[in-house]
Amino acid sequence: MPVGEVKVTYAPRPKGSRTKLSTWRDGFRIFAAIIFLCKEVRPARFFGAIFAVLALMSLVLSYPLIVTYFQTGLVPRLPTVVLATVIMVLATQNPRYDPAAIRQGFDPKLLDSHCPECLVPVWATQTVEAED
Repeated sequence: MPVGEVKVTYAPRPKGSRTKLSTWRDGFRIFAAIIFLCKEVRPARFFGAIFAVLALMSLVLSYPLIVTYFQTGLVPRLPTVVLATVIMVLATQNPRYDPAAIRQGFDPKLLDSHCPECLVPVWATQTVEAED
């Protein structure tokens, strides 16, 4: 592919004109694109980071409860226990290999190939021979 330099002359913005750029909106779009690309290119790192953050939150919430339990034998803050448990369950969920989707006929191995036809159930791609 040939590469070259193109000379460009810059001029000041005409008086009375406004920029079409929006700092927050365009910044959010760029950030969303970066997150999407990270998820698509390095899914293990992306979902691993989510797991690490959620698991750490759960462990931080659980630590005082465990210490209190070993000291007194009681769990005085049941809502915190439930919250820590729910956060840890969320941390261990893997959205790329959903058992419900597999039961419906989706092949999870195809999700890594980044093709639109991969989202078609396996049973929809199989042909059935008619009996005479």
